[in-house]
Amino acid sequence: GAVAWWRLGGPRVDPEVARLVAEARLALRPGTPAKDREAIAALQRAVAIAPDDAEAWGLLALALARADQHAAPDARISTTALIDESAQRALALDPNNADASVALALAIPYYGDWLAAERRFDAVLARHPDHIYAKDARMFLLGAVGRMRESGLARVAAAPSAPFDANMHYGLIYGLWFLGRIEQADRVANRAMEMWPQHYGVWFARLWLLAGTGRYDRALI
Repeated sequence: GAVAWWRLGGPRVDPEVARLVAEARLALRPGTPAKDREAIAALQRAVAIAPDDAEAWGLLALALARADQHAAPDARISTTALIDESAQRALALDPNNADASVALALAIPYYGDWLAAERRFDAVLARHPDHIYAKDARMFLLGAVGRMRESGLARVAAAPSAPFDANMHYGLIYGLWFLGRIEQADRVANRAMEMWPQHYGVWFARLWLLAGTGRYDRALI
């Protein structure tokens, strides 16, 4: 029976659940509150259909944590308890679920508790070194504590693996600025504005880049 299960590829995934999970992954890329809510709604439908689907539970936990990572307290979509519940459901089904592990690392507020947060992210990345959202959180932390060059180099290295993620793009603008690569930062900012013209992070990254490099006339436009 075990051999037959293995040869058939393990448990079958409901096609509707697979569609909802894929839809949610795409919705997370723009990094806007509306798209975050869209992703969360799709994943909530997915786990209702298939409550034993580890991927859906893990991504739901990550979507909830990602949506709240930089949100103001009164704009948060979820609570730590909801993130934890979804992540634990995923890990109970699949102890190696990367999205759930990252969600738990993100869920704990880390402003002012930087060292503990860095250790959490490092522990997750030791097990899941290619997880882009774990990398993004760690790079944000590095910039927040003044390790600008380290953050910038990490952003440049990670950017090719997430070409359609808005949050990675606006982080890259800062990273290139930190490294003094202003022309490249301008090109990334212009491309990001074309791709996500209403993304607040992209707008602010371009604004601070222009203002921080003395181009106040362009920053005011």
